[in-house]
Amino acid sequence: MGNKLASSAANLLDDETAISSFSLALRASGRKDRTEGTYLKALAYLRRFLIAKGMPPVAAVSAEHLREYFNSMYGRGLQNSTVSIHYRALQQFYKWLVKEGEREDNPLTRIPPPRVEEKIQAHYGDEEIQRLLKKLPPANRDPRILRNRAIVLTFYDTGLRASELCDLRRDSSNLRELTLRVKGKGGKEREVAISPITAQAIDRYLRHRDDLAPWLFLARGGQPLTHNGLRMFLERLFESVGLEFRGVHAFRRGFAIAFLENGGDPEDLRTLAGWESAQMLRRYTKATETQRARRAHRKFSPVDRLGLG
Repeated sequence: MGNKLASSAANLLDDETAISSFSLALRASGRKDRTEGTYLKALAYLRRFLIAKGMPPVAAVSAEHLREYFNSMYGRGLQNSTVSIHYRALQQFYKWLVKEGEREDNPLTRIPPPRVEEKIQAHYGDEEIQRLLKKLPPANRDPRILRNRAIVLTFYDTGLRASELCDLRRDSSNLRELTLRVKGKGGKEREVAISPITAQAIDRYLRHRDDLAPWLFLARGGQPLTHNGLRMFLERLFESVGLEFRGVHAFRRGFAIAFLENGGDPEDLRTLAGWESAQMLRRYTKATETQRARRAHRKFSPVDRLGLG
C-alpha cells in the first residue's frame, strides 16, 4: 500500500478541525440538514477506519488509503449503491479541501466511482394516486382534507422533493399563471408548472383556511408542515386505502416516469425536477425507453404505412 500524502498543509489539518470546517462550509452553501448528516456520517466511518489502521488523518490520505477503505466496505458485503453514497460524500469533502487550499489534489480523481445499476426505485402510478384522491373528495369542506388532496396532486404534478413542498409559501404560488416558485437544493430557485386541477385544489384549500400564515401548507396549530409531519399523514392516508407507503420520494419518481411515458421531453423534465446533472435524467429515460419506443412504433410503423389493411 502506498503512503503518499497530499501536502504539508493537509498533514497539519487534524480530523476535528477538517470535519468541523467542512460542516460549516456545507451550512454556508445552503445544504439541507439531511445532506450534511449524510456527508458527515461518511467522514465519521472513514475516520474510524483510518484510526483503526493507523493511517493518516482524513484530510491527508492518499488514493491508496481510500482504495483500501472502499475494498473493506465491499469485503463486508455492502452493496455498490451504499458504497456510492459514501464515495459521493467524500468526493465533496476532498473537493472542498482543494478549493480551500488545504490539499493540492483530490485523491478520488484516481478512483472511479462504484458502478451502480440504473434502476428505478419504488414509485406511485396513476391507479394509486386515483385511489388516494377518492379518499380525499374535493367537495369536502374540511381544510385538512382539502390540504391533503392539494398535497397529493402537487406532488404527482410537479415531482417536488418533500423539503421543497414544506418550504412553499403562499406568495410562492401564482395560481392564475399555474406556477409555483420552488426553493431547491443549495437554495437555488426554480419555477415549476402545475395543472389547472392542481391549482384549483390549492385554491380550495386556501379559501377554507382562516389564517394569515405565510406558509402554503400548514400543520396543526398553524405551524409550517414539517418533513416528519408530512410523512406521518401520508402513512396514515396510504394505510386507510390499503396501499403500501413506499416513501415520500416515490411521488417524485412517479412524476418523472409518468411525464416521460406521456411523451414529455427529457430536457424539460430535467428543468422541472431541478436536476443539474444528467445522471438522474438518464436513469429515468432508460427505465421508460421501452414504453416510449413501443408508442413510437405504433405511430411510425413502416408496415402500417403501407396501407395494407
